[in-house]
Amino acid sequence: MTETDSGPSPDIGVGDGGTSDAELPPDCVEDMCGVCDDDPSNDCVQDCAGDWGGAAVEDECGTCDDDPSNDCLQDCAGDWGGTATADMCGVCDDDDTNDCVQDCADEWGGSATEDMCGTCDADPSNDCDCASTPGGSATTDMCGTCDTDPTNDCTQDCAGTWGGSATLDGCGTCDTDPTNDCPNDCNGVPGGPAALDMCGTCDEDPSNDCAQDCAGAWGGPASLDMCGTCDDDSTNDCVQDCAGDWGGSAVEDMCGTCDDDPANDCVQDCEGTWGGSAVVDLCGRCTGGTTGVTACPTITLTPVADASVNENAPTTNNGTAEAFSVVADSRSNTERAFLRFDLAAVPADVVIRGVSLEAQAFSGYAFGGNGNVYTQFVEDDSWGETTVNWNNQPTTDGVNIGSWWLWYNHVDRDQLGSTGQEALLDVVAREADGDALLSLRLHSPGYNTDYRSREYTDESQRPRLVVGYLPITTVTLEPVADATVSGSSNQGTAQDLRVDRTSSEVYLRFDLSGLPAGAEVVGSTLTMLAYSGYAFGGDGHVYTHLVTDDSWGETTIIQSNAPASETEWLGRWWLWYNGTPSDKVGTFTTDELTAAVEAERAGDGAISFRLRSPGYRTYYRSREYATADQRPQLTVQYVMP
Repeated sequence: MTETDSGPSPDIGVGDGGTSDAELPPDCVEDMCGVCDDDPSNDCVQDCAGDWGGAAVEDECGTCDDDPSNDCLQDCAGDWGGTATADMCGVCDDDDTNDCVQDCADEWGGSATEDMCGTCDADPSNDCDCASTPGGSATTDMCGTCDTDPTNDCTQDCAGTWGGSATLDGCGTCDTDPTNDCPNDCNGVPGGPAALDMCGTCDEDPSNDCAQDCAGAWGGPASLDMCGTCDDDSTNDCVQDCAGDWGGSAVEDMCGTCDDDPANDCVQDCEGTWGGSAVVDLCGRCTGGTTGVTACPTITLTPVADASVNENAPTTNNGTAEAFSVVADSRSNTERAFLRFDLAAVPADVVIRGVSLEAQAFSGYAFGGNGNVYTQFVEDDSWGETTVNWNNQPTTDGVNIGSWWLWYNHVDRDQLGSTGQEALLDVVAREADGDALLSLRLHSPGYNTDYRSREYTDESQRPRLVVGYLPITTVTLEPVADATVSGSSNQGTAQDLRVDRTSSEVYLRFDLSGLPAGAEVVGSTLTMLAYSGYAFGGDGHVYTHLVTDDSWGETTIIQSNAPASETEWLGRWWLWYNGTPSDKVGTFTTDELTAAVEAERAGDGAISFRLRSPGYRTYYRSREYATADQRPQLTVQYVMP
């Protein structure tokens, strides 16, 4: 207290049992309940609720209040506030499902049972069963069925119902509706996600399920190509043509042109260049374009005479008509045509390499059978254009040397018949070297054809013989080596050569390397000048043989080292002497000699000959002889193909 007052305290009234200040101990202390004294042991304290001097008390279960009637108690197990209770049999636990019960004799926890006959005792041996049979073994199952067969006792279904029909499907659903049972998937997993696709593949990935092909087959290999064709053969799938059209027919030819017209496709020229301009000339050579070769010269000849003869008018001449006819041999009015050409205009010193006999047809009829028009050689050139008829027509050798085939059905139109077969070429070349006149006959076994004659107004439609030729170049070669071979003595430097029966032979070698590259030898002539000899009798020919070994030496060759020659001879000549000297020329030109020279030109560029005679002796000038034009010579004719 901070101040002493003689008046009454405002908190302690006089006459109400309070203590006056005069009565308080001088060292009193006021506790939390307002009691002031000097005894700390009686100071008020807080109860469990936190009130100073309060009456609340916390019971054994931790409940704080001032009501002792609700304080928790110990259960039968001694646990404060526990739930264990002691059943009628003295068993203490908190499971009321196992509390003992009264048996039929009202004894708690007793073992007496009332059997099916109403007898209550603890002796099961005298119980009657559910069938009212004393001591019987029949029992009542959970569904109320009484029998002695435990195998048919009802059981609980998946819902716990005794005798219930609920079943548990593969997905764990329990009910009595089998229509909603979950099925097994294709892998046998109940309710599983795997499914069988149309191709029989079982998995849970629908992205790989097989699909129908274009033919409707599940998982089939057929596919639809870009042209709409459905099959399983990829090799026949349509492709884009060169114009980009699927299944289109346009094709790019070898010159890069893309279209569907094969008629205008470029072709290879004779040089092998696609779309090139090189052509095969009449001489059979590839010319023009990039070949650098010029076409061979040609000359076009028109007949100097032409006429047709008719079997039905055997004495009639048709030589001045503007047309001639070839009527089938099979017809009663057979007609044949005759043509004669003058070959004198063909230049000299040429080789004829190609010919084309051409006749302009304008009408005809194909009666059937062999419709070829055949060309045959007529040896007799004396027939007259204005006098020849069926009765006096010249004959042929019957050999067809050319032919063409033209078809008509009485509709007039121009068609060119032409032929240039090798046999015709041979005849033209032969006749050009002969009398320079060429007569030909035209006939057909089965067709009729009408042609323009040499009298026709339009010269371009008259018959013609086109001759292609190559100029001949002639060179004369002297031997580079020659020698008489007789015994063991070399005679290579002598100015003469001797062929004398079996005792002496002559060897010659010529150098062919000076002929131009690419030249073709078309003629060869071996010439030697003889000046004396003697005809002993028998075969007096001098035979020339090819010697393939050109290595013999002019100053070393003798009988023992002379190279062998080919068996077949290339050519021969015959000169007769009786011992009186005189100049005579031995010479020959044969195809065999020409072929040998051409082969050796294309080979090692040298050619050797062996000359022999079975019966005569002859002396010749050698290459060492002073007069050049009397030395041995090999004349070679060649063309540049």
